Amino acid sequence: MIDNDNDGWEDVSDPREVKALLGVKGVRDMAKTSGLPKAPPGAAASGPLDLNTPVKPPTGAAAQAAYTKVGAARAMLQQLNKVHGMYDKNFSAGGMAGAKEFNPFSTTNQEFDGAVAAIPLLARQAFRVSGSGSDSDRELKLITDALPNRWSFDASNKERFKTLDSVLRGFVTNYGGLAGYSPEQIKGLAAQNVYGNRQQLPKAPPRAPASSNGWTITRKK
Repeated sequence: MIDNDNDGWEDVSDPREVKALLGVKGVRDMAKTSGLPKAPPGAAASGPLDLNTPVKPPTGAAAQAAYTKVGAARAMLQQLNKVHGMYDKNFSAGGMAGAKEFNPFSTTNQEFDGAVAAIPLLARQAFRVSGSGSDSDRELKLITDALPNRWSFDASNKERFKTLDSVLRGFVTNYGGLAGYSPEQIKGLAAQNVYGNRQQLPKAPPRAPASSNGWTITRKK
């Protein structure tokens, strides 16, 4: 067998045999050089849903105002969670220990009051823009009336946190469409910043047992 080109096939010099074998050998060579068409690649995995950029750019005063309100509502939900965490940490004591909550000179109390005051400040900046509509004053009042404070009982503040959270998420769902967000984006936005939710870190894979080189390791009882 003569195989000068080392392709695994016997070299053929007879023109008639070459013509007869060309199809078989040619197909094999095409396969070796990836000449045959490959299957189309699968669809690329879709990335995470972008919740910051509306699928439809907000144009016009009303759409811009709606976009601003959605952004403000998201910021207020983040701030509300911060306030909620401060309240649970510093203002849930009962009895005489709870009296410190009314000390106006306490740094902790001042920080809490400042964190609460930031919520209506964000609302005023968003709801007093051109195109915000006549409902803005009513919406702003919904926010200020639901603000938690150091003077209310724990049960009352619990309802205030719940009410304000619901109001702010309502702004996201009610104005999201006008702001240009898709239904999927609105659903994702409304599910953000839920107090108490913490993203679970992935667990480390279990470690492989140490090699015993074929020996069985036992513990003496």
